[in-house]
Amino acid sequence: MNAAEKIVEAYFRHVRGIFTRTSLRGGGQAELDMVGIDSRKSPPLFFHVESSVSISSGYSKITNKSFDAEKEKLRQEKAGQRRTAGFFINRKFFSNDVIDTLKLNGCDVSNVKRVLVAWEFEDKAKEVLEDKNIECLTMKRIFQELADFLAQETSDIDSEILRTLQLFVRSKPNMPTIYSVQTIRRKKKGT
Repeated sequence: MNAAEKIVEAYFRHVRGIFTRTSLRGGGQAELDMVGIDSRKSPPLFFHVESSVSISSGYSKITNKSFDAEKEKLRQEKAGQRRTAGFFINRKFFSNDVIDTLKLNGCDVSNVKRVLVAWEFEDKAKEVLEDKNIECLTMKRIFQELADFLAQETSDIDSEILRTLQLFVRSKPNMPTIYSVQTIRRKKKGT
């Protein structure tokens, strides 16, 4: 699990109160980032969460470009194809291997809340995903909700990631104004 996935899991565990399991492997190429259950609901509500967070300016958005399974096999096309709404719909949420993995792990597939976490979404991609009942959640919103939660939390937190964020929130740092990633890179290079 990378740091972004750990933050997403901590958010669902602590802010949304969901029991979670991460990195579930299934048949074929299926790997689910996170599965969770909200047992406070009756019947229990299951969650399937995929996290695709990149701050690289070329890959930060989930796009509505067409997804082509054949292009995804090509090295030079793979990254772009994996940033499309169609990729997540067809490969990460509704493929037979994914559905079988959910069932194998005890999920009622008729009662699954699907969530895609990304840095940002193109409007049309968000619309297409939401039409498939996939919640589109940005890291900015997760960080804000975590900051709000951590600002009020007084007990020790068992997650190293959340403890670090809690210390950061409590320190009230003066944040730099960032105009763009490219501007910052140019400043570092001195151009």
